[in-house]
Amino acid sequence: MMGFQTLLFSAVLAWTPVSARKCQNITIPIQISARNGAFDVAVPQSGLEVTDFALDFARQGFNYSQSVLHDYTTVTGSYQISATHCSPDNGPSSVLQILTHGIGFDKSYWDLPFKNWNYSYVATAVDQYGYSTLAWDRLGIANSSHGDPLAEIQAPLTQAALAALTEHARKRHPPSGPDGSFSKIIHVGHSFGAVLSYALARDDPSASDGLILQGWAMEKQFFPYFVFGGNLIPITDLTTAYEPGYLAAGNQAALHTNFLGPGQYDPDIVAYAYANGQPAAIGALLTIGSAMYGVSAFPGPVMVITGERDLPFCGGNCYATGDSNHPNIPDMARQFLPNARDVNVTIVPGGGHGLNMEYGHETVYRAMNDFLGSSGLGAHSSRRNAAK
Repeated sequence: MMGFQTLLFSAVLAWTPVSARKCQNITIPIQISARNGAFDVAVPQSGLEVTDFALDFARQGFNYSQSVLHDYTTVTGSYQISATHCSPDNGPSSVLQILTHGIGFDKSYWDLPFKNWNYSYVATAVDQYGYSTLAWDRLGIANSSHGDPLAEIQAPLTQAALAALTEHARKRHPPSGPDGSFSKIIHVGHSFGAVLSYALARDDPSASDGLILQGWAMEKQFFPYFVFGGNLIPITDLTTAYEPGYLAAGNQAALHTNFLGPGQYDPDIVAYAYANGQPAAIGALLTIGSAMYGVSAFPGPVMVITGERDLPFCGGNCYATGDSNHPNIPDMARQFLPNARDVNVTIVPGGGHGLNMEYGHETVYRAMNDFLGSSGLGAHSSRRNAAK
């Protein structure tokens, strides 16, 4: 289990009413430690070097990450995590959803302002179902602390950050909430965020009360599709906010390819998502595969919800399993969750990898939160009375 120390929430903005909820941007200082990989690879600087990295990384029949891994090293550091905490207007729930975004996004994936926030997952979870939420920028991304994109920003250290956030939430609310702790914590992750959420509960089954893994399957053979589809370029070609070693989608078509199912999206969201996208650290790319596997003793409910046309986890067709024992690729995760009291696998017809950005987002959001309610993790049954 990753090491962590007691954390303090530092409020940046006062409570701000948004529709039927109150949201607060907060900065969370953490001290974490993890066993990261030591990779013998040069950080790509130019577009040509990034393309060479992609060609090596995605080579069929060859484990590039393993070939350049020469040792392990313990990384310890102090970091600042940018997060947004939201609760219903009539008082916070004692059930918290921790929302972890995937590659290509920041925490706004869960609260998209596109078309006047009509695509917001937070709006559904908080306003309609009564949950509290904590969405955070992953370590190394957006407004959270950046770091060495090869040596630091890897899956193990990012998982340690998620463990630290979870431990603090177990102990107490963010500063403007009532006294006491969250009695139940649900981890909701998209893509790499789902990998991290699964890994957290696998390594410490007591860390979570429920998992929702969106845009995920226990399968990595299709990652090369995502790497090649992304037409990766150095982020330094687009912004000075990151150092070399962070890679970005090369154009709008690349983002479209990797995240959106054919005919499932508003054309305007392609430009919006590209303009507001975030890069991936090469350390994260090198370690995502090793983080995703392993049998889990997690005893709680698990929902896997993935688009039929998901590219990185299904190769564009989740029903092409090659295995008559499983109706779809995400269903294969059941064998890794023998103790889970409920495993729900939902395939979204026609959906791509970025389900929150597609026309069917509201149906997806309702399915996710309805599953929690049916699994005994509904918000209303354990809502605190704010007047107490």
